[in-house]
Amino acid sequence: MIKTVLTLVVILYIHHVVIGQDEGTLTKKSRVLSKSTTLHLSVGPSFNIGSGDYSTGLNLQAGLLKRLNRIVSIGPNLAVTKFNYNKAAGNTTFIEQGGYEIWKVRMEGGNLTLSSIGLDLKFNFIPSERIQKFSPYAIVRPVVLLSTRSQISGSVDTWYRDEVSDNTGTTWYYSGTTETLTSDQWEAASEVTAGMNAGIGGELMMSPGLSLFLQSVVTLSLPITHVDSKSHGTDLSGFTNREYPFSKGSFTSLSISLGIAYSF
Repeated sequence: MIKTVLTLVVILYIHHVVIGQDEGTLTKKSRVLSKSTTLHLSVGPSFNIGSGDYSTGLNLQAGLLKRLNRIVSIGPNLAVTKFNYNKAAGNTTFIEQGGYEIWKVRMEGGNLTLSSIGLDLKFNFIPSERIQKFSPYAIVRPVVLLSTRSQISGSVDTWYRDEVSDNTGTTWYYSGTTETLTSDQWEAASEVTAGMNAGIGGELMMSPGLSLFLQSVVTLSLPITHVDSKSHGTDLSGFTNREYPFSKGSFTSLSISLGIAYSF
């Protein structure tokens, strides 16, 4: 009798366990990771770092990033940066050494536009999560660069000084002679080169798919021809140099951009 009762209890227990486990289909919860693709657009000022006679410029950028993992993202980037010629940043006065003649140059044009296509490599300092509100990062971007320079026009005024030792304009006077300047070198021109961008930034999450970012990027190009009158000195021979007012060398700038990004 006891054996029968124990057998019945075991059968009832097994039946109860089987029914208890059959409560529906199991579901796998997905991990909360960054969305895999991001479109971004930014705008901001660009500062010429000692590379010729240019004022503060403006840069526009757009790109797409594909997340490879929680730290690295990669994707194409398009950028356009424009710098206007700034006569105050260069040298427009040439003095005859040991003589009395002075030439004052007036130029217009020579604006520089740098258009590039590059490959963004973005490295998150903190592994990315969509629940994370702020994320600092670094950017490295090799680029192919198109440099376009606008046409230059100009004229030169002839002045004289009473004393050879006067280099400050105390006894200078205008001769009344102004000559229009023309040169094949001053026509609009373009050239293709390459460069490297590198910088840091921070991204602030506004919603699961939308964020704002602020970044600072240094751009270094391989040699391009740009207006750099200071490289020709202040002697009259500097002005008569066929290469005036140009210099061919690397062009360095700093861009600060504020942008918006959408992830999906």
